[in-house]
Amino acid sequence: MIEHHSPSIVSLTEIAAATLIDADLQIVADAINEGKRYKIPQHISPYSKIFNELTVNDGLVMRGKRICIPSALQTRVIELAHEGHQGEIRTKQLLRSCVWFPDMDKQVQKFVKDCAACLVSQSTKTRTPLVMSKMPEKAWTELSMDFYTFPDFTELLVIMDDFSRFPVVVPTQSTAFKFVKEKLSDVLSTFGVPVVIRTDNGPPFNGKDFAAFAGRMGFKHRKVTYAWPEANGEAERFMRTLSKIFRTASATGVDWMVQVNDFLRNYRLTPHPATGLPPSELLFGRLPSSRLPHLRQHDGDYKRRIQEAADKRRRVQEHYLQVGDKVFRRKEAKLLNKTPPFYEEEAYVVTNVNGSAITARNSRHTVTCNSSFFRKVPVVCKPALDCFDIAPEEEDVPVPPCPYEAPPPIAGRRRNRGRIAVAPHSSAPRQRNVPVRLRNDFVLNF
Repeated sequence: MIEHHSPSIVSLTEIAAATLIDADLQIVADAINEGKRYKIPQHISPYSKIFNELTVNDGLVMRGKRICIPSALQTRVIELAHEGHQGEIRTKQLLRSCVWFPDMDKQVQKFVKDCAACLVSQSTKTRTPLVMSKMPEKAWTELSMDFYTFPDFTELLVIMDDFSRFPVVVPTQSTAFKFVKEKLSDVLSTFGVPVVIRTDNGPPFNGKDFAAFAGRMGFKHRKVTYAWPEANGEAERFMRTLSKIFRTASATGVDWMVQVNDFLRNYRLTPHPATGLPPSELLFGRLPSSRLPHLRQHDGDYKRRIQEAADKRRRVQEHYLQVGDKVFRRKEAKLLNKTPPFYEEEAYVVTNVNGSAITARNSRHTVTCNSSFFRKVPVVCKPALDCFDIAPEEEDVPVPPCPYEAPPPIAGRRRNRGRIAVAPHSSAPRQRNVPVRLRNDFVLNF
């Protein structure tokens, strides 16, 4: 129990008597009576700054209409102003209305701060700095666990993986150990036994049964500060989300467990801001399918890069084979034996083209191979006469040949010394025929 103390009233006579024995106020009073500011020493300089406002009246030093309180009565005056435990601001305002003394605001601030009755009746507004926990090195090695109670008194066991932020929510009948043991055993048999499980210090985690269960399963039980949600932040933050789910389920008339499952499915597939990846992908190494359309963009980009690199290395080109083309088929590796010919002598006829898959047949069988196994048979075409605009009935007139004359060797060059000059080899001159219609119009020199 805090002792209640009621200070006695301070009268003007008491203030005047205290002023007579206060050395500082006597110095100030003498300086005021003589009108000499400079007589006020440095240790009571606040009086010098308001010297023009100071007067002496009936043994009291006054600042305007306010009484300057001697140092012996200052604490009692503050107690009277704080009677009823007003706040700091209101206490200062009351004192400023009737009294004054040096450092009055600082003394009021310290007095109110040290008031025991005010301390126990006010909620604190300051907290200690957060201490961030270190992220585990692997998934499902450190877990945070807590209970969430729905307004209909349904209990949910909430387990959060500190590495992947993967949540597991399991309904349980009660927070009693026998129910918690059953549900927690099912979860650990599915996902494995972690290294550490972090809980608060409430039941059933503070009992001997849970400590024995932790020793048998092989995990370390770490109990955080009681009634301090920040110490188990991963699980506690998730509780606020579950509260919203229950409210939305009640507003829409949907069963709350169906709403929880829908939420968990999307939550586990959403990239977490702490890791940048979905919890399911970090825990399982894969991203499960969702109800949303999803393009495997990363897989497509990867395959495109592989294709471009392979095409560049293999010097690929598009085929232009069509149905009806005659092609040669490359021999199989076991028949090729690294000796030509590399293609079969009998040609095939293309019967079907499906992208790069070519189906062709010959007199023996039908095959389907990649287009790179086939080579198109070139079509030999004899040039038509009308391509050159030559009449077929016209006869050609031979043109006299032009003999080749080798240039004489150049004497005096170093490279020809001691060597025999040999005329370059020449073939027989080609006969050139001029069309009849051009014989009289042009003169050709060969």
